[in-house]
Amino acid sequence: SFQCAVTDCLKDRVAAAMAIYKQKLGAQIANNLVVAGGVAANEHIRSSLTQLAADNGFRLYVPPSELCTDNAAMIAWTGALKLDRGITNPLDFVARARWPLDELENN
Repeated sequence: SFQCAVTDCLKDRVAAAMAIYKQKLGAQIANNLVVAGGVAANEHIRSSLTQLAADNGFRLYVPPSELCTDNAAMIAWTGALKLDRGITNPLDFVARARWPLDELENN
């Protein structure tokens, strides 16, 4: 029952985020949902978010389960996918240990 309660809360928050996204950006760019980390390793949550994405016209991207509990593996997987698509970055930025989310709000 704990897993179901957590899943219900996640679905509610993600559904709200999808609605806001569609309202603000949905007509401009693709409706994609990325789920990663330990949350994505849970099959019940993964299954529920897969259905939620489909019901709302989103394409769901989830790394393989075995990569979802190791942050370094997830970062490497993302890098490999981008490189595979020819997406690179000149790395000409200054690394920051903390980056407040409100600074990204208008980007």
